[in-house]
Order: sequence, then C-alpha cells, then structure tokens
Amino acid sequence: MSTLYLTHNQTSDYRIVLPKTADAATTNAANELSAYLAKITGVSLPVITDEIPSAEHEIIVGIARNAEDVIPDIASLGEDGFVIRALDEKLYLLGASGRGNLYAVYDFLEKFAGCRFYASYYEKIPQTDLLTVP
Repeated sequence: MSTLYLTHNQTSDYRIVLPKTADAATTNAANELSAYLAKITGVSLPVITDEIPSAEHEIIVGIARNAEDVIPDIASLGEDGFVIRALDEKLYLLGASGRGNLYAVYDFLEKFAGCRFYASYYEKIPQTDLLTVP
C-alpha cells in the first residue's frame, strides 16, 4: 500500500479537478477543498476542469476524468452517498450528486485532515505542512 503525499513543506504536485459541466454544489465542493487545504497546509491547490489534460497527481471531485472506472455504479450511492478512494497517484472524492460531492469533501477534511465542523460559526482547523492519504 502506498501513501499519497498531497502536501509537504508547503508545496504540492496536486491540483483539484472537477467536471466541466459541474453543478453549483460540486463547484462549491472543489473550492471549499482548495480553501481548507490552504488554511491547513499553506498550499493553495488550483481548481481546474477536466477540459485540461490529465496529470499524474490530481484530486478528482465529482464525475470527471475516469471516475466511472473507480465506481462504475455511481447511481447506487443515492442522492447523498459518496466514495473516497485513492488509486495510483489520484484521490477521488465522488458523489452521485452535487450534495454527495460536498459531503465527500467534508468527510475527507474531517477524516484525513483533522478538521472538525461543530457549527456554522465554530470549526477547528489544524495546521500542518505534511498531508498524506494512505
């Protein structure tokens, strides 16, 4: 099992990719991920659409690139379901809907980045220069 090094020493090779036809919730999910990763690590990951050619290190938010290969029956997740999966050097945060994509991002931030969202006005955001995903 390998580890994805999303950030290290305030640098990253990763970028956030969303579908070119992303709805408002998926776009918001990708932008929230970028903003929170900047707060946590000091690294601002660019948000691009899947119209840009693929790169080795990407965080895919929503059904972009080859996301259907990661979970072929995405509709089985239902409206709110999501999957977080690392495959090769890519991280997939996939929901069956925009809301599912947003839930995937927030779940990732809690489980892998150590964030805690207690209320709309109170959150705990850790700071680190090394963010990894097993």
